[in-house]
Amino acid sequence: MDDLSSRRRKLSLGAALLLLLLLALPRAARIASSRAWAEDEQFFAAAELVRRGAEPYRDFVHVNLPLLEQMLAGAFALFGTTLHTAELFTALFALLGTLALARLSVAGALLLATSALLFRYHVFEREVVYASAGAIAWALSPHAPIATRRGALAVGALLGFGVAVKISAGAALGAYLAWMLLYRRGGSLVAIVALLGALPFAAIYAFYRWRVGEAVDLQLFAFLLAKGTNAPTLGAKLELLRVHLEPLVWLALAWLVGAARAWPGRGASCFALLWIGTELVANVLLKTTIWPHNLLPLLFPLAYFAGRSLEAGIDALRRRGKPSLRGALGAGVALSGLVWYAFVGGARWTPPSSPEQRDPARTLVHGFGGLLRSDLDAVVSAVDAQPRDMMFATSDWLPALCGAEPLYRFWESHGVYRELERAAKEGRLEAHLQEMRRRSFEQRLAETLPEYLPDLDRAMRVRSLRFLVSTNGEPLGPVVGLPPAPRTERYGPLVVEVLR
Repeated sequence: MDDLSSRRRKLSLGAALLLLLLLALPRAARIASSRAWAEDEQFFAAAELVRRGAEPYRDFVHVNLPLLEQMLAGAFALFGTTLHTAELFTALFALLGTLALARLSVAGALLLATSALLFRYHVFEREVVYASAGAIAWALSPHAPIATRRGALAVGALLGFGVAVKISAGAALGAYLAWMLLYRRGGSLVAIVALLGALPFAAIYAFYRWRVGEAVDLQLFAFLLAKGTNAPTLGAKLELLRVHLEPLVWLALAWLVGAARAWPGRGASCFALLWIGTELVANVLLKTTIWPHNLLPLLFPLAYFAGRSLEAGIDALRRRGKPSLRGALGAGVALSGLVWYAFVGGARWTPPSSPEQRDPARTLVHGFGGLLRSDLDAVVSAVDAQPRDMMFATSDWLPALCGAEPLYRFWESHGVYRELERAAKEGRLEAHLQEMRRRSFEQRLAETLPEYLPDLDRAMRVRSLRFLVSTNGEPLGPVVGLPPAPRTERYGPLVVEVLR
C-alpha cells in the first residue's frame, strides 16, 4: 500500500513538473527569439529612471501609479538594465497566472500560455501582471466566491495589488464583488474585499498627490482624454477584438453552447462571464484609446471557457457515445469558427523577413515582430554614453539601455502633456479635454510636434545633446531640423547620429 502511495505521489509530481515545463516553454521560446518588441517602451524606460533616482509625476510624465516600475527598478538594480531582466520579471507573473488558471482548466492554461497575445508581450506590460493577480485570486476558490475572512483578505490583497498596478484592474475587482453578491456572501466579507481592493491605489495616490500636487491628477486622469482616440467607432473596437481573440472566442462559444451546465447561475463560469462583461464595458467600450494590450485580461476567462470546450470534446471522443444535440451544436460552432479563422478571417503569420509580408502589423499579432536584438546590442555597444550625455531617440528603450539621459521623457507624451498643463493653468481644462476627445491619436502627435523644439534648441546650445537614434531606417536630424551629423552609423533599421 505504501509503495502504491509513493508511486502515485511520484506520478503526481512528474505530471506537475511536466505541466510547469509546458506552460513555461512558450515564454522561454519568445525570450530566446531573435526579435524584441513592445507597445509601451516608456514603462520600461520609467523603471530605469526610477532606478536612477527620478521621481514620477515630477521628473517625468507617468500615466499610472509607479508601483510596478519601482518593482522593476529593483530588478534592474540587482541584475542590470537589460531586456532579459524585464522579460524574466514579466515571465514570472505570466507563469503564475497560467498556473492559477490550470487549477480551473489544464487545457485552458495551455491555450493561455500559447496565446499569441500573451506571447506578444514578452518584455514588459502591466496587463500581464494585474490580469495574473486576478487569475490567482479566482483560483483561490475557483467554483464559488471566497467564504472565509482569511480568504477575503487574500483575495482583496491580490485584487488591490492589481488595481495599484493599473486602475483598469478595477474591472476584475468589480466582477469579483458582483460574484460575491450573487452568492449572498456576508457583508463583512464583501467589505473586506472592496476595502483592500481600493486601499493600495488610494494610499499610493494620496502619497504622490501630497508630494507632487495636481500634476498627479493631470497625468493619471486627464491625460487619458487629452491624447485623442485611435478607435472612434464601435466597429473599430470589435475588429481589434476579432483579430486578437478570435480563436479563443470560437472555442469559448462552443463550450457555452454545447457543454456548460447551468453556467449563468453559479460556479467558475459565472465569474468568468462577469469578468468578460466588466472588461468589455470598462476597458473596451468606455476607453477612448484601445490597444491590443488592453485586451489581454480577457484572455484569462476566455481561455477558461475554451479549455473546458476542448476538455469536453476530448471526453466525448474517449467515451465514443452518441453526442447530445447541445454537444453537436457546440462542436459545430468550434469547427466552423476555426475554419473561418484559418482560411478567411484570421491574421495568419508570415516571418518578418519574408518578401511576401505585406503588412508588418500582422506579424505583431502573433508576437514575432520587432527590432533584432543583435541590432539593439550593437547600438548599446557603439554608444559610449556618459551619464550627462543626452539622447533623442524614437524608441524609449534606447536611452535606458545605453545609459544616456533621454532628451524627452517620453517623446509620445511630451507635447500632449505640455498642452494639458497650459490648459489647466489657464482655467480651460474641461473645454480642452472635450475638444481633444474628438481628435485622433495620430493627430495629437502631429499637432504637438512644435512642443519639442524649445528643449531641442536648449540642448543644442549647451551641447548636452550627443546622440540621435531613429528606428525607421532614416536619420532623425533632418526631421527635427538639424544639420547632418559628423558621424552616422546604421544597424539594420536603427540609425545612430553622433553629434559630437
